[in-house]
Amino acid sequence: MPTWDLKDAVELCSRIEAICPAFGFHVALTGGLLYKGGIARKDMDLIFYQIRQLKKVNAEGLIKALKKDLGFTDFYGGGWRYVAKHQGRTVDLLFPESGKGPVRADDDYEPGVLEPVKL
Repeated sequence: MPTWDLKDAVELCSRIEAICPAFGFHVALTGGLLYKGGIARKDMDLIFYQIRQLKKVNAEGLIKALKKDLGFTDFYGGGWRYVAKHQGRTVDLLFPESGKGPVRADDDYEPGVLEPVKL
């Protein structure tokens, strides 16, 4: 199984951060890649947190952009955790602020009042 190293993870996070503010989010690397001192890991953990100044976020659009613009594939999961592949390597996409799941573009954003994304 292909693994992640910290250099590759930071590079991909930079590419993700270049697009995700357009959808109302920032991205943060977390998990073993960040905390285990450079040891190659089987997956990469990403937290997507919402930009507070915005009234709406578009998690569906973000996921579509990850697929189209950055080559993410094989999405599954739900709630606040989705799993995908990037170049054959596993990525956990975490939306911890969501409660039930990321909000949709047509919902008015109110903290704590969020609906699941339909993939």
